[in-house]
This record gives sequence, structure tokens and C-alpha cells, in this order.
Amino acid sequence: MDGSVRSPPLQGFDIRSLTEAELLALCSDTELNLVADEVRDAVGRGSVCIGAFEAERLAGYAWFAERPSPHGKGLWVKIPSQAIYKYKVFVRESSRGMGIAPALDRYADVICRDSGRQYQASFISSHNISSMSASRASGGMSHGFVAYWRTDNHFFVYHSGKVRRFGLLYYKE
Repeated sequence: MDGSVRSPPLQGFDIRSLTEAELLALCSDTELNLVADEVRDAVGRGSVCIGAFEAERLAGYAWFAERPSPHGKGLWVKIPSQAIYKYKVFVRESSRGMGIAPALDRYADVICRDSGRQYQASFISSHNISSMSASRASGGMSHGFVAYWRTDNHFFVYHSGKVRRFGLLYYKE
């Protein structure tokens, strides 16, 4: 994505995709929780980062993937061909409550259209109330759940029926 496509306006904010160079420069802002090696890996896998800018300041961002992506600690997410996967959403504390996360979700419609995909999918931890609220505010709805448990030697996962049929699956690499 070249950054030229814009999402529906969020008053006072410009929402656009970020280049790898922009993301790497933003890694020096510790509040944003961007790590250079993780940025390089994500961009190398084809992930796209969308940012909400207030003037020149990045207020929040979300990552989107079309290919398998790491969830953490050796776990990966398989993404079905009809979907994009949203992960690692962050909004600065001083910018929360302004509708930034739902606006980033709406931008997924642009990514879907441009990539020929039909759905945005994500996993939200059951204790992450603010992310669930933001998802509902953008029109998102739950279609099931994934539960997993792992030890050093074993990995157990349960995907609810609708999630399994959709093809968005956790797996251990």
C-alpha cells in the first residue's frame, strides 16, 4: 500500500499507511511500543501498518496481515484467503476516547477492497474490554472464540466451530 488511499475522515486526524522508514523512525518514541526488529519482520512478511496522525504526531496505529503472522511465544495465526488479520493496535493514552481505534478498523475496509478480501478478522483477549468496545463501535461482531493452553512441550488449542470453518487458526510453529 502506498499511503495514497485514505479512510473516512476522523475530524482532526489523517489516517494512512506508514512506510517502513517512517515506522523505523517512530521506534525512538518509547510510548508507541514499536521495536525496530519487529517492524522489519512485519514489513518483510507483507504486513501493513496504518496510523492516525494528529498534525505530525502519530496518535495510534494498527497492523494488518494477509499471510500467516506471529501471535507471540512461538504461536502463529493462519489467515484465510478471504480475510485480512488485524493485530497490535495501539492508541496513545492522551488520544484515547477520540474514536481512533474504530477509525483504524474502518480503514480495514480500504485494505480489504484493495486486496480483494472480504473480511477483517482479529482476536481480542477476553479481558481486553477497551478493544472489544472499539471493535463494536466500528461495527465489529464476535463470530466465535479460540482458547489455547501451552506448556514447554505441548500446545492445545480449541477453535469454536464458526472460527474453525472460517479458517482463522492458531498453530505452533
